[in-house]
Amino acid sequence: SLHDALPIWMHIAQSLIDNGRRCNGPYAYLRPARHRANLTIRTGALVVRVLFEDGRAIGVLLADGSRLMAGREVILA
Repeated sequence: SLHDALPIWMHIAQSLIDNGRRCNGPYAYLRPARHRANLTIRTGALVVRVLFEDGRAIGVLLADGSRLMAGREVILA
């Protein structure tokens, strides 16, 4: 009967393609931009709090107690 049939599930896999090859987010987005003067990439940093002022993110507080303040944007990944 119809109720005895197994459900059929569908999933559309999200992937990034670069020059015909699958790649991850850091490779696709950060690698081309990593040398920009207005971008600082910090790996291994544990963010414990996003700092806000007037409803706008202005920086982050790290687990070691240091603060990173943004000039324009705060991007977390």
